[in-house]
Amino acid sequence: MGIIETSSGELDAIRDEIAKMKDLTDRPFGVNIAQAFVADPTVIVDFVNSQGVRFVTTSAGSPTRYTAQLEDAGLRTGNYC
Repeated sequence: MGIIETSSGELDAIRDEIAKMKDLTDRPFGVNIAQAFVADPTVIVDFVNSQGVRFVTTSAGSPTRYTAQLEDAGLRTGNYC
């Protein structure tokens, strides 16, 4: 599975990367949310969900920090183990 990193925090750049990934595959892919660079977690969760991303990993912070928001939005997280 492929994962796109989002540490730039620039939603237009991330949107472009997601579009490129969609052109390359019809298989599920995810994004990594680098928490240290997230100013507003609601914005990034809503953005990722609106882009059709299927799963999310997190870094640069507690892996459970955004779990509830992500799962409430219908996204899969790595917290099923």
